[in-house]
This record gives sequence, structure tokens and C-alpha cells, in this order.
Amino acid sequence: MSTPDSTTNLSAYAPIVTWLIVIIGWLVVNNQNNNRESRKELRTRIDCLRNQIEGVEAQAIKYHTSVHDENLGLKIKLSIERIANDVNILGISLSNNFSFLVFQFRKSITLNNFDSHEHTILNADNELIQNIASAIQSLTIEIEKAYGNKYHVPWYKKLRNKD
Repeated sequence: MSTPDSTTNLSAYAPIVTWLIVIIGWLVVNNQNNNRESRKELRTRIDCLRNQIEGVEAQAIKYHTSVHDENLGLKIKLSIERIANDVNILGISLSNNFSFLVFQFRKSITLNNFDSHEHTILNADNELIQNIASAIQSLTIEIEKAYGNKYHVPWYKKLRNKD
């Protein structure tokens, strides 16, 4: 009876090992591509949201620094509602809760000097206008921080904090 040669045994496994390496490599590359696409889609959503927020800021400043315009007030309220929904959805994607900041954002624009019976024309340097800018800055900074914490973490920290 002859004994099988050890090189014959290894050569039988070579195609299997090769295919395993190819499959594992494809899975790694596919996963990285999916993560990159998700990151790019989220970045696009954040940029669009920032543009919407800046648009509402301009509308709010115009509203508070000119005569009462009911149509503009309605546009601002609707825009704030859309932004609030978008930010909450974004918060889910970023594993973050922005509810308080959205509340501050809404409050800074609509709490004072928004109703028709109390509306007065304000100067551009009024504290209310500064509060609007501050609330918007806080909201956008926190969104950017959450994005950075999700996607710009060093690889060794990702290994420790696997979600």
C-alpha cells in the first residue's frame, strides 16, 4: 500500500484556499464600497439640510426686519416643520437625538415677534436675530459633529467600539 504524498494533499487544497481568499476579498471590498456610498448619501443629505436651514435663516431675518408678511410667516413655519422632520430622520442615521436643538431652532424664530399682533420691525443687530443665528449654528455644528463621530473615527477606535 502506498502512502499519499504530502505535496499531493496540499495541491488538492490550493484551489479551495484560492477561492476562499477571492471570496473574502470580494466581501471586504463590497462592504467598504457600501459604507462609502452610505457615507456619501448621508453627506449629501446633510448638505441639502444645511442649505434649507440657511434658507430659513434668511427668510426669518427678512420676516423679523420688515413689515409683517403672513405668507412669509407661513412659509417659514412649513420650512421649519420639514427641517425638523429631516433632522429627526438624520438623527436616526447618525444615532443621535437632535430634538432639543430643533426645539431651540424653532423657538428662536417663532417664539417672539412672530404673531401678527405682536410683530414689530427689528434692526438686523437685534438680540432676536442673533439668537436665530446662534440656534442655527448650534444645530449645524452638532449635526457635523455627529457625522464626524460616525465616519471619521480612527480604525483602532472602531475595533473597540463595534456597534
